[in-house]
Amino acid sequence: SSGINAEWPLRPGHSLGKKRVLGSYFRVAFYGEKFNELNGVTMIYKEKPFTKLPEIAQRLQSLYLDQFGDDFEFIADSKRIDPDSIDPYRAYVQVTFVEPYFEPFEKKYKKEKSTDCDSALIPLL
Repeated sequence: SSGINAEWPLRPGHSLGKKRVLGSYFRVAFYGEKFNELNGVTMIYKEKPFTKLPEIAQRLQSLYLDQFGDDFEFIADSKRIDPDSIDPYRAYVQVTFVEPYFEPFEKKYKKEKSTDCDSALIPLL
């Protein structure tokens, strides 16, 4: 285990009238040996609807500054990071907003069945 708290509390689903509101999605990338097995891992975070990028960025920045102090750097740029261009002994987190994309069959399924959680971590392979 990396000892890193990357979990968010689960909350009931949100809706506006009869239409279900999707959560906000963010790509979160971890770089640096301080992240142990998360080094080089990119995940999609699903947050409650209407969560803004600065809100999740501030939350993650605060979390990892507390954990790593001066060895932490938040990457505000959305460009792909070349791992060879950064200090492997520091901890880096990059957060960018992503728009969910659903195939037509997924859209149909999503209308029929929805999840009750507003916060999830989905690792990208």
